Amino acid sequence: MKRLLLILAALTVAQSVPALGKGQPLEIRYYFSPECGSCVQFIDREVPRVEKLLAVKIKLVARDIRLPGVVEELDALLAERKLALTVLPVLVVGETVLIGSAEITRGFETVMRKRLGRQ
Repeated sequence: MKRLLLILAALTVAQSVPALGKGQPLEIRYYFSPECGSCVQFIDREVPRVEKLLAVKIKLVARDIRLPGVVEELDALLAERKLALTVLPVLVVGETVLIGSAEITRGFETVMRKRLGRQ
């Protein structure tokens, strides 16, 4: 009986956590300006590098802050998390927000590993 309860508990947990990295792309949101060289470099080099390294498909939702409504969208997202927009770019992976090129460069791979459960 105890073993059956453990199996049922494991199945419940497995069903409540979305399967990531198993054919289902992991969505990330990136708020940036296409005029920013390091931002474009992140999209062109870092995202594919981490996809390959972690064997995961990343769905990059790139949000150009020059387009109408995007800054307001970003402000609202940050306000929900009690954060302020201090610098661009901003990367959102699940509940984690990385702000600025330096923080994104340092933390992207680590945040992706945590999101995938591969610390």
